[in-house]
Amino acid sequence: MKRLTSAATALVLMSASALASAAPVTINFADIANAGERGWSTLVLPGISITGTAVGSPSAFAYLDAGKGGLGVCKIITSANQCNPGNDDNVTVGEALRLVFTSNVLIDGLWFNNNHDGGFASGAKINIGGTENTLGSPVSGTAKAMGTFAVNAGTEFTIAYKNTQFYLEKMSYTEVPEPTSLALLALGLLGVAGVSRRAKR
Repeated sequence: MKRLTSAATALVLMSASALASAAPVTINFADIANAGERGWSTLVLPGISITGTAVGSPSAFAYLDAGKGGLGVCKIITSANQCNPGNDDNVTVGEALRLVFTSNVLIDGLWFNNNHDGGFASGAKINIGGTENTLGSPVSGTAKAMGTFAVNAGTEFTIAYKNTQFYLEKMSYTEVPEPTSLALLALGLLGVAGVSRRAKR
């Protein structure tokens, strides 16, 4: 029984370690945009794909806007993948970004800016994952969304206009180990404990 308790303790510690060892990922969309502004029917980055949607537009684009911008949405792009008109590249009325991850993740940071329109007014809201989210200070510059967001692999996570235009400037998230992996780890530890117990008899 004592060995079983030790195995259970080891399982808890190893599970916590597995969660803690997942390296956080930070994507700075503003920096990526500054390296090359353009639109994408689907923006594919390691572990994530992003599309843009707009009401009344059959094919909106995820758009990386340079110069203190970030990730937005553009309804029409030119043959050179530039937004047309050039001022239609943030997320505005009826528009949204749809993010799909290849693994389960916990998003612990979403930063937004509205630099091209003078910053956010007090009470600025963005719809994040189907819920209204009031942005924190400052009114000008970058504002961080409140809370964390758990997203399952293959599930669309939507960031949409609510009452203010915005760019998604930066995002940070951590991969969450699959429950199956943790269950296999538990079975392995219990098996080791059982073999050890028989060997001592």
